[in-house]
Amino acid sequence: MKKIFYLLAVLPLFLVSCSKEEDDANANSNIDNLVGTWHAYAIYIEYPIGGGNPYWGSIGALGPYIEFRKNLTYKKWNKSSEGNIYNSSEGTYKIDGDKISFDGGFWKKFTFSESYQRFEIEKEYRYEKK
Repeated sequence: MKKIFYLLAVLPLFLVSCSKEEDDANANSNIDNLVGTWHAYAIYIEYPIGGGNPYWGSIGALGPYIEFRKNLTYKKWNKSSEGNIYNSSEGTYKIDGDKISFDGGFWKKFTFSESYQRFEIEKEYRYEKK
């Protein structure tokens, strides 16, 4: 009877520890896939001028760039049509499964394309790897 009680007490601890390791591995995998320089090619237009449904609008070469680093820091910037950099900023990011947070702010869902060459931050930007 003691053995059964012991197993019932230990089994949930084992399941929780396995789940945490899997979550950590998933977060590390997402960080590895995210590291590098990305360029936003589309922006989410939630409230179009004149009404209508939300949509993804193309922003071309003038879209923002972001560089994610392995040490959980990032750098964002824009480039003018002449190639000049402006609006440069740096900070930290965190990954929790399929969610990302910049500088301790709100958590936003993000998803990768199958090839990991594009990703989307929900209702914000779509990026492609540079």
